[in-house]
Amino acid sequence: MGGAFSYSVYLTTVTFPDSVTDIGNFAFFNCHELTNIALPKNLTTINVSVFEFCFGLTSVIIPNSVTSIQKYAFSECINLTDVYYTGSEEEWNSISIGECNDYLVNANIHFNYVAPKAGDVNLDGEVSIIDVISVLKYIIGSIDLTDEQLVNADLNNDGEFSVIDAILIQKMILEMI
Repeated sequence: MGGAFSYSVYLTTVTFPDSVTDIGNFAFFNCHELTNIALPKNLTTINVSVFEFCFGLTSVIIPNSVTSIQKYAFSECINLTDVYYTGSEEEWNSISIGECNDYLVNANIHFNYVAPKAGDVNLDGEVSIIDVISVLKYIIGSIDLTDEQLVNADLNNDGEFSVIDAILIQKMILEMI
């Protein structure tokens, strides 16, 4: 539905299920407080003025399924500095990008982006007891973790790293068995 969340001045975050394949024109027009957007992996077109005037938008994750970014999609996103694209530079260059998306095309484009995996603290692609141990070692100060590792370690998204995060990783492991 076009314009569904337009002028939602207090909207700070949006989570799209991967089943979303279309976001209507003007859907988030003038949502000043949106800061980061991760677009759904099955999206093919970023429609007209979807994020126009989203002044707070600093980064966006765009899946390589996107083949078209229509005019004004990111117009006036004056703080957009980083675009994380899941495809290659060659794929990015084949996207049809409409007029008035200057802030998007002038941002830092990070190609072949892979989203962090919650619980995978050691970045080996799996969640295991080693990740629990890494969190506990970090808590007691015996190891340092990178920013990416910390993102994966903060399972309750409270910005802190505690035994709670280690327990949540353990719970993830048990649910996988």
